[in-house]
Amino acid sequence: LDTLTDLNRNLAAIAGDQPGAASLRVPNSIENLSDQSLFLRLADTMPIAAGVQYHSIIANHTPGRALDDSNDGVVPFRSAHLPGATSEKVIESWHSVQETPEAILELRRILRLH
Repeated sequence: LDTLTDLNRNLAAIAGDQPGAASLRVPNSIENLSDQSLFLRLADTMPIAAGVQYHSIIANHTPGRALDDSNDGVVPFRSAHLPGATSEKVIESWHSVQETPEAILELRRILRLH
């Protein structure tokens, strides 16, 4: 909760000089799809808490490219990759990787692990 409070304080401080600042609120999920989202940019600078285990399932729709230069048709690998992840599974798929059997099996593996 303290982290979210800090994030909101930072947003308010930055937005204070911008038009519409009086109606400052946490953006909805559609607004957060933009790589220009101030909320996402600030959240991205926050470290993942020590002791939190996290995993990545990443789609790759450009299998002929080096992984660092690949993407899922929407999101670049570099943006989806999280250093320090307990595991990372790259699946040949379009952006909707969560619908693939491979992703479902990986999610089951992660859930059983924890």
